Amino acid sequence: MFKGDEKAAEKADGIAKNLADHKKYLSHGRPIGINEAKKIGIKVTDLRDNQNLRTKVWELYCVLEILLDRSPIIKLYENSNGVFLVKNIPFQQIMIPQMPPQEQKTAK
Repeated sequence: MFKGDEKAAEKADGIAKNLADHKKYLSHGRPIGINEAKKIGIKVTDLRDNQNLRTKVWELYCVLEILLDRSPIIKLYENSNGVFLVKNIPFQQIMIPQMPPQEQKTAK
């Protein structure tokens, strides 16, 4: 994010400290909007300004949402070398016991 910047470590440390402030960000699940991200120094690409990139990001999001929703995958990892790892949870199908057939009573 700060490649070639002489103050890269200082900027990264400032961003990390800001994001680690529990009083500001009460949860890992709480989103940080684009304006807030820019305000704390994160370099952001506004997808509203690039329709082609926005479409690609949306398609990727949809594919991953479906994948994670319909499989035992709980986490995906990919590094800058293109190495891709997947973390699964064990999937065990629970069989619901069937009632044995009951004897039919006939009307007299």
